[in-house]
Amino acid sequence: MVPGDTEKERDEALRHQRFEEERRRQEAAASASAERDELKATINALRDMLETQRIGEQERVQKALSAAHDEIGQLKATIDAMRNEMDAQRHRFLETQQRQLQEHEAEKRELQAMIQALRESLEQQE
Repeated sequence: MVPGDTEKERDEALRHQRFEEERRRQEAAASASAERDELKATINALRDMLETQRIGEQERVQKALSAAHDEIGQLKATIDAMRNEMDAQRHRFLETQQRQLQEHEAEKRELQAMIQALRESLEQQE
């Protein structure tokens, strides 16, 4: 063995060791960078899913509110129609009642006049 060879071998071994350490460091950095990129992609995908779900939920809520408002409008229209029909029936009842009252009053006057005429006729015959 030559005395310079040992030092040369040590230098070569040290260079090789440094090279391997640098290679491992670069591999670790590349692996960490790839993992970070993968995690970012996963986060973005999850964020997109959440946004899609939120939008879907908002649409379902909006549809439910719209349906409820439509139903309320229909119920109000039904109530108005029933109220109008009830008012019309009350008006017809009052008209019928008034007409019958007038007819009874007219019949009563007619009968009273007939009674009076019959009395006068009887008195004249006596």
